[in-house]
Amino acid sequence: MVLTNLAPGYILVTSYGYNDGLTGGISCGEIDRIIASNGWVVVFMDSRDVTGIDGKERDRLGKWVKSHGEKYRMGHVLFRSKIIDLAVALVSLMTGGKVKSYSNVKDFERVIASHVPGFKGLPDLGAAGPRSRTG
Repeated sequence: MVLTNLAPGYILVTSYGYNDGLTGGISCGEIDRIIASNGWVVVFMDSRDVTGIDGKERDRLGKWVKSHGEKYRMGHVLFRSKIIDLAVALVSLMTGGKVKSYSNVKDFERVIASHVPGFKGLPDLGAAGPRSRTG
């Protein structure tokens, strides 16, 4: 997982592999720090290389988002896997629509750019994760 601060209140979380919940505390802790500092957060998650998510972790994340109320303004998730699309849909239902999914890279980048002036595109993270992607 790679965390990229885009602007005050905006973070990009890039994840890889199967989400078994082991790294969720790290990203949630960083997002909690952003909320404490800024008063709110918008999260962008590049999950194209996530292969699945543990059901308990999905439920925990949904409860975590919901517990932050209006401070968690919105989550945007880019996915390639239909399993992740389904998980995002379930979390969105749990949170009253506070999470939206995207399957198109350019659409996802446009949403980020609408929030973060000067955003040029998703970062090339080199050896930090898989690069065998197609947009």
